[in-house]
Amino acid sequence: MKIQMLTAVLGLSVLSSHANVLITEYVEGGSNNKAIEISNLGTADVDLAAGGYKIDLYANGKTETTNGILLQGLLIPGSSIVVYNAGATDAFKLDAPQGISDASVTYFNGDDAIALVRNGVIVDVIGEDGPDIGYGWDVAGVSQATQDRTLIRKCSVNEGNSDWSLSAGSNAQNSEWLVRNINDWADLGQHNDSCQGTYLYGCMDSNASNYYPSADGEDGS
Repeated sequence: MKIQMLTAVLGLSVLSSHANVLITEYVEGGSNNKAIEISNLGTADVDLAAGGYKIDLYANGKTETTNGILLQGLLIPGSSIVVYNAGATDAFKLDAPQGISDASVTYFNGDDAIALVRNGVIVDVIGEDGPDIGYGWDVAGVSQATQDRTLIRKCSVNEGNSDWSLSAGSNAQNSEWLVRNINDWADLGQHNDSCQGTYLYGCMDSNASNYYPSADGEDGS
């Protein structure tokens, strides 16, 4: 079933105690430095295994899951779990927080869709299944932002969104995501530490003439 077709049943399928479990960071870095961060932004503990949580990968425009991993552990309010690529560099593994080393679902590229699933229902997504988009999806007005970049969920977002077009947005202001440079995983595993009330947007390319070093997220300029 296509990812976008599940939006209608989402509200009926997610219990209130689980509504605030969502993808809060996506790392598509150099080499195999790739990771997905899942956080509990609610007020109740969530048992991931009991809740039937998993991460599914839809690779190269596939409409069926190509790989998946069941999640386990207790997520207390404000905590995160990181699923990272088993082939990541030593530098990434040293810097990244302890998490789940994975040799399947985290072998993704910028054009592969990632879904957070609860009891068979998709509750949050990065991208869409089929057709193969090429290199990556635009996010926050940034072209192909899911390739060679990091995405961080804005702190104003505390529930998953199975509608990728709404989640990605069309500009920096209406997107649910901050777009960061490649190999930026400084906030991985600690979503609350990256939160602030007002965000600044601009060019984060240090080689560009309009480089804005104080920017929190790219604005496509």
